Amino acid sequence: MKNKTIINIFVLILLSLIVSIYLYWVNNNINHFVENKINLKIIRIYNDHNKSLSFYYEENYCIGTEDTKGDTLVIGDSISKEKNTVKFKVFRKGKDNKYSFYKEFENVGL
Repeated sequence: MKNKTIINIFVLILLSLIVSIYLYWVNNNINHFVENKINLKIIRIYNDHNKSLSFYYEENYCIGTEDTKGDTLVIGDSISKEKNTVKFKVFRKGKDNKYSFYKEFENVGL
């Protein structure tokens, strides 16, 4: 019985640690996006079982959305945003190989 209690406490501590690390990562990602001026291209997209999409503009930072069926970003899109705002502009490359304004989003779920 004592072993089960120790195992349960260990599992609870481990789960708490995992949740804390995840929340720290999410908060850090959001703060990085809001606090910095960004002029970069989407380099990678991660689809989490059709429940959410993460659009990476740097190796460790991304824009997330739960809209997996709507109008979203594509690899190669150029994003531009000013410091201390959640609004950003998307520029998409056309058939003439030049970027032109596509759409403006707010990073609250695209």
